[in-house]
Amino acid sequence: MKKRFLLLLPIFLLTTSCGHAPSSSDLARTQTKKSSRVHIAKRTKSVSMPKSKPLIVIDPGHGDHDGGAQYHNSDEKQLNLITAQYVKKHLNSKGYRVLLTRNRDVFVPLIDRAILANRSKCEAFVSIHYNSAKSIKASGVEVYFYHKAQKERLEDSKHLASKVLDHIVHHTGAKKRGVKFANFCVIRETAMPAILVEGGFMTHPKESKLLKDSEYLDKLAKGIAEGVDKYFQTIR
Repeated sequence: MKKRFLLLLPIFLLTTSCGHAPSSSDLARTQTKKSSRVHIAKRTKSVSMPKSKPLIVIDPGHGDHDGGAQYHNSDEKQLNLITAQYVKKHLNSKGYRVLLTRNRDVFVPLIDRAILANRSKCEAFVSIHYNSAKSIKASGVEVYFYHKAQKERLEDSKHLASKVLDHIVHHTGAKKRGVKFANFCVIRETAMPAILVEGGFMTHPKESKLLKDSEYLDKLAKGIAEGVDKYFQTIR
């Protein structure tokens, strides 16, 4: 029995190797297919991964005992908060994460607003205000940035201010008063691109009526959100 097994074994091995062992070209093709599948899988995974949008801090100016500008029983602090909430809504709809420095009628010191923004690691800061003047003829929208910041932040802040102003005017038809510089605490002490929006004059007869209209405030807020979005589209 042992001799017969030894005689048959070489024949069996020969038959197996000839009938089933892959050639070198077959191995190469197999390796290429595996390599292609791995490459395609990696490429598909990278394309399908959603890119998260930046965190934006929106700062409704004033609050509580600090009412801001007042005109005909209207407090600026309320307009600021309403507008900020509309801006948050529009930015959220575009995929941005939003943090408000206040979401109700409370007092937050200016420096604390800047500290909150810095600690949040946000990529843009927008402070919302409304204007007043001794002359009832003063009207329109203006946006401020801090002009003594480091060069990169200065340029980015100015660019953000320009985009926001353009889109506010586009949506509201308000007078364009321009991009200006100032030394306001919240845009000076923040570490990221930062602007302060003056959305209109509460002391102007026509604008004061518009600022009491929720639809108008929503248009203005939409302009701010679109300006922020356009800013990020153009710097990336």
